[in-house]
Amino acid sequence: LYEKRYVKTEYLLLAVPAAFKSNGAAKSWSLSVADIHNGVHKKQETHGVPLKMFEEEPFVFLKEHNDTRERVEELCKRAGVMPKVAWKLDQMLTTYHLTEQGMGISFISDTAIKYLPKDLNIYYYKIDDPAAKRNVYFYYRRNKYFTRSMEEFMKLAASEV
Repeated sequence: LYEKRYVKTEYLLLAVPAAFKSNGAAKSWSLSVADIHNGVHKKQETHGVPLKMFEEEPFVFLKEHNDTRERVEELCKRAGVMPKVAWKLDQMLTTYHLTEQGMGISFISDTAIKYLPKDLNIYYYKIDDPAAKRNVYFYYRRNKYFTRSMEEFMKLAASEV
């Protein structure tokens, strides 16, 4: 029923309030916003942080039945981590804003970080798990006229991400 076109590969990163104690032990794994803009987190030689280091801190999760939530649960399970979920919200950006306020650790996409204002009160960490990576696609109806404006929109959006 639908056709799809690949747009990009997106990565989930751990966003931790700077005031959290766990950053002390994990500091050598931390990434700056500039690192994320430069794709340092995508490099094989950049190692992910052990999630166990954050197990005692509060987390901000998305609600159930969400692709990102399911991927986060999967990677926590594989890491042997039982996160203390303090909040369950509907949108990734809302979870991130609670992290900005120091209320918990969240999982945020590298795409979102690139377009959000730089926040010096958050440390970012790469996660070494297949669930932290996903491909993003545009979907459109098969056997329907594909307009020039649709084509141009896809080109523009793909070049911006």
